[in-house]
Amino acid sequence: MVGRCLQALAAAAVLAGSGGAAFAASDGGRPFTIDDLLGMEAIGAVRISPDARWIVVEREAAYDTASRYDIDYYSRVAITDLEIHDASGALSRVIGRDDPFGYQAGPFSPDGKRMVVYRLSDDRQWRIGIVTLATGAASWLDVTPENSQVGRSVAWRTDDELIFVARADGDLPIVLRIGSQTQVRTSRLWDEAIEGRRPTATLVVSGAGRDQRPQAAPKRLMSLTLSSGALKTWASGEIIDFELSPDGRSCALLVNGEDIQSPPAGPAKIGTPNRRRRLQIVDLATGALQDPLPERDLLSHLLAWSPDSRRLLVFDRALGGTWTEGSLTQIDRDSGRAHPLPITDAAPVILETGERIPIVRAGWVGRTPMVWGEAAEGGPGWRALLPDGSTRDLGVPADSAGRWANTAPGTFYNGAGGLWSVNLTSSQAVGSGRFQYRQTEHDMGGRSASNPDAVEVGASAVIGADGCLRTEPLTAPTFCPPPLGHGERVVAASPHADFVVTRQLGADGVLRLRLHSADGASRDMATANAGLAEVRWGPVVEVDHPGFDGRPLKSWILTPAGPRPARGWPTIVVAYPGKTFPDPPARLAAGSDLTQFNPAMMASSGYAVMMVSLPGHDAPGPGLENVGDEIWKIIEAGAGGGLIDPARVALFGHSYGGHTALLVATQTDRFRTIIASAGFADYGAANRATRHFAVVPEDGYILGGAGWLEAGQARMGGPSWADPEAYVANSPVYRADRIRTPVLIVHGDLDPVSAETMFANLYQLGREAGLLTFWGEGHVLMSPANIRELHERLLAWLDRYMAASGEPSLPVADPDL
Repeated sequence: MVGRCLQALAAAAVLAGSGGAAFAASDGGRPFTIDDLLGMEAIGAVRISPDARWIVVEREAAYDTASRYDIDYYSRVAITDLEIHDASGALSRVIGRDDPFGYQAGPFSPDGKRMVVYRLSDDRQWRIGIVTLATGAASWLDVTPENSQVGRSVAWRTDDELIFVARADGDLPIVLRIGSQTQVRTSRLWDEAIEGRRPTATLVVSGAGRDQRPQAAPKRLMSLTLSSGALKTWASGEIIDFELSPDGRSCALLVNGEDIQSPPAGPAKIGTPNRRRRLQIVDLATGALQDPLPERDLLSHLLAWSPDSRRLLVFDRALGGTWTEGSLTQIDRDSGRAHPLPITDAAPVILETGERIPIVRAGWVGRTPMVWGEAAEGGPGWRALLPDGSTRDLGVPADSAGRWANTAPGTFYNGAGGLWSVNLTSSQAVGSGRFQYRQTEHDMGGRSASNPDAVEVGASAVIGADGCLRTEPLTAPTFCPPPLGHGERVVAASPHADFVVTRQLGADGVLRLRLHSADGASRDMATANAGLAEVRWGPVVEVDHPGFDGRPLKSWILTPAGPRPARGWPTIVVAYPGKTFPDPPARLAAGSDLTQFNPAMMASSGYAVMMVSLPGHDAPGPGLENVGDEIWKIIEAGAGGGLIDPARVALFGHSYGGHTALLVATQTDRFRTIIASAGFADYGAANRATRHFAVVPEDGYILGGAGWLEAGQARMGGPSWADPEAYVANSPVYRADRIRTPVLIVHGDLDPVSAETMFANLYQLGREAGLLTFWGEGHVLMSPANIRELHERLLAWLDRYMAASGEPSLPVADPDL
């Protein structure tokens, strides 16, 4: 076996990285072990029914109890049960505890008596069902539901009718198959190549013939009537989002059309659409289908019905045009006609989601459309669109992330400036609180973050600055919860404003879900990882230092739970440019379940872990030319306090941090060793699709790397052919001869990074290096066995180069790591 056996960390003595010296855990606790990490439980979504009678909690079992780990993050769904609590917090029943399925909670019926539930089986059958909450009885449909990441894929039309998007039977949503399907198809092609009886080629075409690729099976918009069990199909196509009109008569659909391949104006972005989006409107009374914008391309994340259901607001552009040339368009439901809205004194602002998807924020104030726009004079803000083409400032704070809420008294705006009562003539502040949604999950996909359902938001309780709940913004408080504990936050509130559910990751690493109710009681509803209360956690220490521009910053060090060595701790520095930490990072907190590189795991082995604040640069380009010096100045600040032994410092980075770690290796020899995980070494190789889109061409050919390179984290500003010298200058693979520090390169074979090229160069140079490849893994490891192996290898590598004598503290294999 290579390196130390991590099982030994459960013993009383823990081997430190300081030349084999050891310290004993005190009677106050035991060390954190790899078995603790792999056995971590979790609490997922929390949902409160509209009638405030039921609280449904997703409970994830220990991570290493799943049957398979080939669907990335969604492997956790396979180990999730649903707990149904009544409003007092008492556990009523559990769905899934005694069967082999995994479950995910969906939306409640409007009356709160039923809810949608999804079920995943070991053989990867994904089903949708309806659960009656009072009895726990479930009925399951023999269809495969969609799980859209863009928009809505399920909604209740009435208490007795459900509308949902279904895929072809057995055709899983992409989030449930992107890892496993790649492996299955690749293995099948390899087997067929061995047999030599069938061709194994796949073809992806660029240019005029790009739509000749295999197309995905069409999805269906379906309805289920519960009382009769009747299923009906209303429309078909690659549906990515839908929205019901408030009166339930119509359904607006956003449907993928042909591939888009024209280069974007300016640098490519990660979220640049690769498909044209079309609009369809289905009449759910007659089945008639309208196509009001047949020659236009629609922006995602906006399908806004007017409160009277007569008009739909969308944003569209001409085919081949840019979004800045697009327009807000109003669709008249009765006639099916599209009316571009003239705006004479302002322009809609094209914003971006966290995934860099372009969006426009818009909606309704009563019967008047509104938009987040920028006036010809003045900055951006919320503006009402008047019939003559002019706009009116709605008089609320200029907050592009604020939310609109429609309640019985009227329209309210919930932004950074608190709550505002809004109308076209005057808006006024009514409090400093916020609408607190009654659940932690939204059923609108990504649209919920940009253009949420204003009626749904308005059905929420309001939490004031005093922490008290109100049913409407102008009423007296109905319930004031007790002061919350350290790290405790409200995750859901009763729509009747009589209880809240909080989540707390305690200083002992234990995760707790609590109910605070108007009767004065506070109850624990669920507890996860109770065994971590026995663990002795090291303190997290603040390090103050200036940034590269002189502004004061904070970095943080998690130290081992033992006596500090006289020279300071051997330290692993974690770097990720663009991240700053004014507060202690969650990754250093007790109970962090980070698996790719767990700081508590390193601290229990005698290494301090320092997360450094590295703000992004404002100038064009990555700004990493001197990142090694910037990091070392922060290390010196920590060493000045005696926490860090500057002679024993390693650098670790994952993803963009892994790229940064390789760059640092070409800039300085100060580190004892450098570990680069899942980081690009060659920017010229970054603009490519993952293997999935080559072997599953019906999902389209998605070049996410172009957006990451040009306008994402890499900030190259353009493609490689426009400035090849800049790509070479920022790619550490072309400076491999400068690397003298021992480097361990970690990657998964399904992750399209250029790890092998960098290692090949270091191997040719005869440098100290290791290439650690995890087969069947992507950007983040999922297999418990691989997570265990990763930490064993990391500790073996660190012990080899961080021992005080310069020799490894335990026998390890030579460069075959």
